[in-house]
Amino acid sequence: MSRTVGYLPEVREDFVAAFAYYEALSEGLGERFEAAFKSAEAEVAEGMVTHHRHFGHYHRVVLRHFP
Repeated sequence: MSRTVGYLPEVREDFVAAFAYYEALSEGLGERFEAAFKSAEAEVAEGMVTHHRHFGHYHRVVLRHFP
């Protein structure tokens, strides 16, 4: 099963800010954050049920190691 992954408008701004934040903490950490984000995105797209629906058909995904 494959899903189309879409985002609320605020996600892009949040992603850019989080990437910059983690990269400022430690060089390369922003890239690790991006990889974790893409991995979670793929899991949701592939239909994995590890991420609970938050409302309607939207899933909330919390990345491990990146609060």
